[in-house]
Amino acid sequence: MRVVRRGAPLSLDGLPSDLSYGPVGRSLGELPPGFVHLSRTWPLPDGSFEAAARAVTTWEMHRASGLRVLAEPLAPGSAVLQAVPFGPVELLAPCRVVAVVDGGFTYGTLGGHPESGEESFVVHADGARTWLAIRSYSRLASAVARIGTPVARRVQSRAVDAYASALQSLL
Repeated sequence: MRVVRRGAPLSLDGLPSDLSYGPVGRSLGELPPGFVHLSRTWPLPDGSFEAAARAVTTWEMHRASGLRVLAEPLAPGSAVLQAVPFGPVELLAPCRVVAVVDGGFTYGTLGGHPESGEESFVVHADGARTWLAIRSYSRLASAVARIGTPVARRVQSRAVDAYASALQSLL
């Protein structure tokens, strides 16, 4: 787990190329055993599919939730580095996009991420009704995160709520 001073320059150079978990690609389907699962859906304003999908796929939802994000253009295999504020420092969370779908994407963790696993962010519509679905499967990867397991899981739960709240505020 890498920690940097808050606001330090971010770089995608030197990120690991391999995902830090397996199986890959399961957050869009049946979540695999042996991981902690998270699956939540939030209603969005009716008719907001296009705007919501754009906010998700341009990283605007992540940024509006308080993260700093440096990312290659969204495509399978592209790298992303998120800086998560934590007092005077930021925890770095490197990921790689696993899949891009209509209305969203999935990314998986790389070495150095506090967790090991995958998360999907997908906006879908049923007629005029629009929804945000976030699904993940993960294990705590760093020793610090494992020591503070209950806190780490609360942080993860609050993070997904922050994504949904940020997206709702953008619409």
